[in-house]
Amino acid sequence: LPMWEGDRYFLPLVFNDDPRQFHGFMPYKGGKPIDWTYSLI
Repeated sequence: LPMWEGDRYFLPLVFNDDPRQFHGFMPYKGGKPIDWTYSLI
């Protein structure tokens, strides 16, 4: 399965047991993620 480099940061939030949603921000520079912040709502 092809994946972006940044997928490894948020995929665990998709498949965990926490029923809350998350909202995240991941800026890219040069095709690579440079930061990752999120909050659970």
